[in-house]
Amino acid sequence: MRSTTSPVAEGPSSGAEPDAVGTLPEYAQEPAVVAALGVLRAGGVTLATVPGRKMLYREWHSAQGPQGAFVWQGAGRTLEVVWFINGAQDERGMRTRNTRSVRAARNQALDGVAAAFQAAGWHVWRVESRRTVTRRALRMDVTPPAEDEPQSVISEEEAEALVAEFGIGEGDLDEAVYDAANEDGADEYNGGAHPESSDADA
Repeated sequence: MRSTTSPVAEGPSSGAEPDAVGTLPEYAQEPAVVAALGVLRAGGVTLATVPGRKMLYREWHSAQGPQGAFVWQGAGRTLEVVWFINGAQDERGMRTRNTRSVRAARNQALDGVAAAFQAAGWHVWRVESRRTVTRRALRMDVTPPAEDEPQSVISEEEAEALVAEFGIGEGDLDEAVYDAANEDGADEYNGGAHPESSDADA
């Protein structure tokens, strides 16, 4: 699962290791991760680079730190894509006066991530906070389309009948199933298990 902290707090503790581009080394050869990085590159999305060299805290949390999309291995076939800004993948620990500009930039960047995966035929779910007044995107959860995945599990006629009878739109059932499966984890994060100091005024 995705870590709730930066991949490396201040870079490796000793010695020089290869830079990690877009994901951690232990995930870099996973087929789904390789495919996801390919989608991001093809879509012109910037990948965050975690330097292999040791960095001071103030250097890490600056324009010299990781910037861009970073892919974490999630549960099953799901991958989690976060967006680093000045070495941080979220707002925790930020001063309130800096929160809104960073939030808007991350929202826009993650919207671009979603668009890249949707254009490539991946399934995309937006994970956003329910604890802030303004919209705050946390990450994008994505899954690759299965090679033998059917286009639909019911006929077009049956789908049209459901829409007419219940007002069920395309993709609504997938969203409902996914939301139900992840409700506990989302509630833990968004309900305050991981508080963010900037949210009180944002």
